[in-house]
Amino acid sequence: MKIFKRKSRYLSEKSNHYRDISLIILLSFLFIIFPLFFILPQKWLILVIFPPFFYTFRYFLRKWRSYSKGLKGEELVEQVLSSLDDSYFLINDFSFPDKKGNIDHILACPSGIFVIETKNYKGFLTINGDKWYFGERKKIKSASYQAKRNELALEAYLKSKGKRIRVRSMVVLTDPNIKLNLSGSSSTPILKINELFPYLKNLEKNYKKFQVEEIESYAALILKVSPFSVLKEIAEELLNETKFGQREINKEKKELRMQGSKLYVGNLTYSVTNSELEDLFSTYGEVREVNIIEGRGFGFVELANPSGAEKAKEALNGTEFKGRTLRVDEARPSRRRERRNYRIY
Repeated sequence: MKIFKRKSRYLSEKSNHYRDISLIILLSFLFIIFPLFFILPQKWLILVIFPPFFYTFRYFLRKWRSYSKGLKGEELVEQVLSSLDDSYFLINDFSFPDKKGNIDHILACPSGIFVIETKNYKGFLTINGDKWYFGERKKIKSASYQAKRNELALEAYLKSKGKRIRVRSMVVLTDPNIKLNLSGSSSTPILKINELFPYLKNLEKNYKKFQVEEIESYAALILKVSPFSVLKEIAEELLNETKFGQREINKEKKELRMQGSKLYVGNLTYSVTNSELEDLFSTYGEVREVNIIEGRGFGFVELANPSGAEKAKEALNGTEFKGRTLRVDEARPSRRRERRNYRIY
């Protein structure tokens, strides 16, 4: 396998950053705060200062350990992939120019281009579709969502360069002893580290379609970094076409603007008059017509334009009027009933 970048600069910088802060806090405590305990007569003051120092130090120490583990996890993935032949091209730590994140690994191979997101989680994970939890309840950032977003951003970049190719993604968990509770349908494959090599070889066997020269050209093109701040916006639009955005799409469909200006008004008291109903709706626009169906407890109000009708619907639906809770909705066109002629014998 050919490797273009061997070390993750992003994780190294993050790890070193939090390590340095942790050491500064620790040294500050040892050489400034701790000696004061023996100098100051007010011992309680040291006890007040100690907890903030301790919790701040613990926070940065955990961050340091987290990024260090992530770096080791990426090195482990590279070690596993190193046994692949030279038709595989690996790009490590593909950083975005806006410095807001990176892609752990990009693999260009005979079966396509893959975005690999590595996670060094330990213990027990529950993954329900694209929702991730430590144990069963503690929700964490979705690695599958992150991998999918990077996949779409990379695909958009290649498309902008005139290369129409499907990019796929996967999440690799680098702890082989991690326990998983998988349910639902994830948008990306979730693999343990010992499953990665067989998975790629199986794809090569079933989906091999690229020559070595073509793969190398894709890898070289990817290394010419594009403005990902723009590509991320494209990726977010593409997400609306995936199941991540399906909930928002369904929500928008439910909230489509009204096409007409006639409203159905239900649950009216039988004593209400046309003029009272007109006064109620006139706050939201010009009322053209009011028609209460006598003895039925409902009626229709037509406003001058759809925007006014929509405002009235949003404001009055579910509100109380003359002791009753109104039901206000867009009036549906009446259906014509077929007239049946019955022959009399």
